[in-house]
Amino acid sequence: MSYYTAIILLSWIALGVLCISIHENYRISKKDKRVLYLTCVLIAVSALAEWLGEQFSGDTSVPTWLLRMTKCADYTLTPIAGGAFIAQFHSKSIRVKLINWVLIFNSVFQVAACFNNWMIIIDDENDYIHGPLYPIYMTFYLVITALIAIEFSVYGRHFRRQNRGSLYATMFLVFFGIFIQEIFGGEIRTAYISLTLGMTALYIHNAEFSQTVADDTIKMQEYQILVNQIQPHFLFNCLSVIRETYHEDVENGDKAITQFAKYLRHNMDSLTEKQTVSFTEELEHVKGYVSLQKLRFGDELDVRYEFECKDFNLPSLTLQPIVENAITYGVRKQREHIGIVTVKTHDYKDRVEVVVKDNGPGFDIKNIKEDDETSHIGITNVKERLRHVCGGDLIIDSKIGEALNFKVNARGQG
Repeated sequence: MSYYTAIILLSWIALGVLCISIHENYRISKKDKRVLYLTCVLIAVSALAEWLGEQFSGDTSVPTWLLRMTKCADYTLTPIAGGAFIAQFHSKSIRVKLINWVLIFNSVFQVAACFNNWMIIIDDENDYIHGPLYPIYMTFYLVITALIAIEFSVYGRHFRRQNRGSLYATMFLVFFGIFIQEIFGGEIRTAYISLTLGMTALYIHNAEFSQTVADDTIKMQEYQILVNQIQPHFLFNCLSVIRETYHEDVENGDKAITQFAKYLRHNMDSLTEKQTVSFTEELEHVKGYVSLQKLRFGDELDVRYEFECKDFNLPSLTLQPIVENAITYGVRKQREHIGIVTVKTHDYKDRVEVVVKDNGPGFDIKNIKEDDETSHIGITNVKERLRHVCGGDLIIDSKIGEALNFKVNARGQG
C-alpha cells in the first residue's frame, strides 16, 4: 500500500467516525445533520476522484476516457467540497452567493473541457499533465479559497472572543494542507486529510459552542419557569387557603405552611442544582404542589400514581409544570365530575416514558388563545430542556372534548 493510499483510507475512516458522531448527537437538528452528512460525502467522493486519477495515470490498461472523467470529477468536486464548509454557517451573504456562482461556472467549464486537451494532456503512456487552460481552474480555485477565508473571518465575529481562536485555527489547518499540496505536489498529498481534520475540528467547535449556548438557555428557561410558577395570584390563593385552614384547623394550617415552604424552597434550589435530579426527588416536589392544590380544590381533585419504575433522572422542574397544566386544563375546567390526574411511568428498553393524563375537557393545541400563552411557557421550556439535557421529548395529545395527555420520553439518564 502506498503512502498516499493510506492517507486517503485514513481520511475515509475519519469521515465515517465523524458521521457516527453526528448521528449520535441528538442536539443537532435533522436539517443540520443532512448538511453535515453531505459535506462528509463530498469530501470522501472528491478524495476518491483524486486518488483514482493518481492510480489511473500511467496505467495503460485504463481507457483514456476514464482517466479524463476521473480528473474532471476531481477538478469539479474538490472546490465544491471546500465550499461545502460554508454550508455549516447557514449564511446568506453576497460572498456565499458568489461562491456558488463560481462553483457553477467551474463545473460547466470542467464538463466542457473533459474530452479535449484544455485541462489535461494525456500522452501515449497514459500519463497526464496540466493543459493550457489549467490556470483558469486555478483562478476559480483561488477565488473560492479567498471567499471562504473571508466568510470564515466574518462568521467568527458572531462568537465571543474566547470561541474564535479554534475557528480561525481550523481555517489555517485546512488552507495550510491545501497549499502544501498545491506548492509541492507529487507525493505530497495533504489536501484531503486537512479537509477531513478541518471538518472534524469545525464540528467539534460548533458542538462545543452549541452546548455552551444550550446551557445558558437552560438556565434562563429554569429562571422563567420559576417566575411563572411563583406568580402573585398563585401565592395569594395559597396564602388565602392557608389562612382559611388555620381558622378551621390549626394543625392542618401548620402542615400547609410547612408544605408551602418546601415547595418554594425546591423551586429556589432548582436554580443552583445540577441539571438533572432523580425522579423520586422530582416526584416529592410534585406531591408538595398537589397538596397545595388540594387545599384549594379539596375532594374535587384526585391525583393518582402508577409507577413501573422510578430509578431514573430527568431535568429539574420537569414534571411539576406538566402536572400543573393537567390540573389547570383538567380539574379547573371539570364541571361534572371529580378531576382526576394520573401520573404513570413505563420502562422500555431504550427509554423511560412518563405519562400525565387528566379527565378534563381538553383543548385544541393548534388554537391556543393569547390569554393562555403564559400558561404554556412552562411546557415549552420543559420540552426544550428535555431535548437539550437528555435527548428526550414531550408529546402533548389533546383535542376538544378529550382528555389532556402528556408523554415525556427520557433516555440515557438512568
